[in-house]
Amino acid sequence: MQDKLKEMFNELTQFELEIRTFITKTLRTVYSDNWVKQAIPKSIRDDWRTKRENDIKQGRIPEFNPINYADFSHYRDIILYNWKTFSKYFEDKEKFRVRLDDINNLCRIVTMHTRSLTDDEIGMGKVSIRWLRSKMEISRDEKRKGKSEVEEIQPIFRANPFMVEEGATFLRAEKRPSEKTLKRIDLQLIDSTGTPLFAEIKWTGIDENQVKSYKKLINAQYKKYRLVWIISDDMVSATSHLKKLGVEVKVYSKKDMMELMEIRNSGKETLAEIRELITKPFDYIIQNEKVTFEDVIRACYFDGKMDIDGKTKRVGLKQSAIGRYLDLIRCIINSPFSSSLPELTMEFIYELLAVPYCYKSGRFWVITKDGFRSIAQTAHIHSSLSNVIDQVWKSTNHFHTKFKNRIRALYGNDKRKYDLTYRVINDIAIQRGLTLNVKTIVTDLKSVFTMVPSRPIEKIFHSSLNQWIQNSVDTSGYENDFAKRIIEIAAIKRILIPNRGITIMWVLAPKYQNGKITVDRVPCQSFIFNKDHTLYLEVP
Repeated sequence: MQDKLKEMFNELTQFELEIRTFITKTLRTVYSDNWVKQAIPKSIRDDWRTKRENDIKQGRIPEFNPINYADFSHYRDIILYNWKTFSKYFEDKEKFRVRLDDINNLCRIVTMHTRSLTDDEIGMGKVSIRWLRSKMEISRDEKRKGKSEVEEIQPIFRANPFMVEEGATFLRAEKRPSEKTLKRIDLQLIDSTGTPLFAEIKWTGIDENQVKSYKKLINAQYKKYRLVWIISDDMVSATSHLKKLGVEVKVYSKKDMMELMEIRNSGKETLAEIRELITKPFDYIIQNEKVTFEDVIRACYFDGKMDIDGKTKRVGLKQSAIGRYLDLIRCIINSPFSSSLPELTMEFIYELLAVPYCYKSGRFWVITKDGFRSIAQTAHIHSSLSNVIDQVWKSTNHFHTKFKNRIRALYGNDKRKYDLTYRVINDIAIQRGLTLNVKTIVTDLKSVFTMVPSRPIEKIFHSSLNQWIQNSVDTSGYENDFAKRIIEIAAIKRILIPNRGITIMWVLAPKYQNGKITVDRVPCQSFIFNKDHTLYLEVP
């Protein structure tokens, strides 16, 4: 009987992972990154938040996906709460409720060891699991629906056209070559010779009529073009047939693609988690009264004066430098890269936090080799602000530690492909040339990342003193500071080489000292793009 208990426990554990993935994926399709706030009952959200806070208090790294804090009974309540969304899968609400309740009861029995399981109960549990799996279209070996997987891999090829072909440039996706037809082709690119390149991405199945239809469609619009069928390695036997039909064939690894999709989803979840940390309401005590700011960034941007007993006193967090840094992270999270390349965006944020950081302490500049992440320990700041920085770092570092090596491997261990800093600077250099003046690169980075500083709060009302406190912070020009930090990281990694002359900007750059590489502040007039990527330095 002990072996049967163990077998049932493993079955339930595997099913629980599957239904969590199914719920997350389904609700994200409808509500995007806001699925927790919009689709999860408040009582369940509160329970998850409490468990997460307990993790943080006990020094454990909190879960990326909030549903990982769910109890088994939550799955039923979430699906019934969103029955309009899930009804197309389960159809019969009462049958679904009965099936999941059966499994829930068995789960409690196994995990709490309240009594033994009979053969009939084990059989009933397995039947219920099979029924739910068939409705979710998730089998024990996690086979996926072809259509939904293609929808997930299309953005990967869109954001990484070199996966279609080296030197190819992405133009558009799922656009009509002719306005007279509704037929669509997944990707349109231009190859290195300037020839239009159309790509159809397949997860399962080859349709000969589709090939002929697409060729006829494109022939009506283009005299010279290339048509490529991108197929998974488990369909490689169809290669010769496709070539006979007159199309080129590119093969990708389905296993690698599935792994990359999972990493990307984890990246999206972590980005959403960090966004919530720095944009949720933030409390701060001013003269023994709690003041709630819109978020921690605006709290950092608050520096006011108030009259107490006939004297004027400065109040507020007065942490504009920290506010600017958190604001930069907010801009990165809200940039187009967070949706097109979430996995590389997370690695980019890791660099923002870990690369050596320079700040002014009194009259002197201080360089901390541990980066901005250490500011919570090295600077004298309020514990509530320190906790936010620490939580952002833990979430980012957890993702980096878990996925860094796999991301690099999936991108062919090529720095030019997995390094977002390089990709952005390289694109600017292609347009502007190898020598980049400060104004040009700052302007381009502000545009690429859509850098707009948060609007600082103008004033707050202090109810105990019955007076308004005016804020003295002006954020004009902060976006230039955001761009400067990215330039600085590129210089530290030797993607950009500072070019001396009339000093326009001070940045951190690498230098050799006692046979070791360290960093120092250097003045520069412009920057030279380093084409030799073998000389790039790794972030510690």
